[in-house]
Amino acid sequence: LVVPLIIYFMGDIVKDKATKINITVLTSLLFILANNLTRIYLVALAVGILILFSIKKWRRWFFVSLLTFISFIFIFVGTHTMASRGQSFGLEIFGLRLQSITNPQTEDSSLSRLLLLPKILDKIKADPILGTGLGDTITVYSPIFKKNITTAHFDWGYLEIAAEMGLLGLIAWLAFVIYLIRETITNKDKQYILTALLIAFLVINLTSPAVFHIFGILLFIIIIKKHSLT
Repeated sequence: LVVPLIIYFMGDIVKDKATKINITVLTSLLFILANNLTRIYLVALAVGILILFSIKKWRRWFFVSLLTFISFIFIFVGTHTMASRGQSFGLEIFGLRLQSITNPQTEDSSLSRLLLLPKILDKIKADPILGTGLGDTITVYSPIFKKNITTAHFDWGYLEIAAEMGLLGLIAWLAFVIYLIRETITNKDKQYILTALLIAFLVINLTSPAVFHIFGILLFIIIIKKHSLT
């Protein structure tokens, strides 16, 4: 939930609530993100920040977004510089991560995710309507461990839903998500903040089983309960 939380506190600051608590918590969350660098997190954060855009407060939105970006880079570079004792700023990691998008063989995590795809598609073809059931496993060769690994983590969030819950489950889940987005947009209390963090979370689910995670379920429950969206 680090990205949705970052967006939440950024949204509060944009709304003229630049309290010490908000700034301190936001800085702490940026520190966590900088030390757990994941591409989909950065993409989700960028999408969420764009949704936070407010015409009435575009200057403040721009300033908060720019300051957040600078703070993230400063924390990332500072951490890697200290960890490497001045031998590296850590910026080469960004180059490797970007390169792996077009050439997944250059990174184990990208290659592993790519190898999962045909196995997941086979699962979907085997039972496209009802799916194979929640908690199903998949066996694939791992280039990291150099052997076949059986795992319940499909890494492709929406494909995992399609494989385990089938077409009916996927349609039902998408209907729920669309309903939730519509309600956050029309809700008068912090509507753009809720919408931004929710969509950012859904972006994260592209390459991770975020919505099946306990924190993902908790996020949905909090949004529904706290803001009376039922």
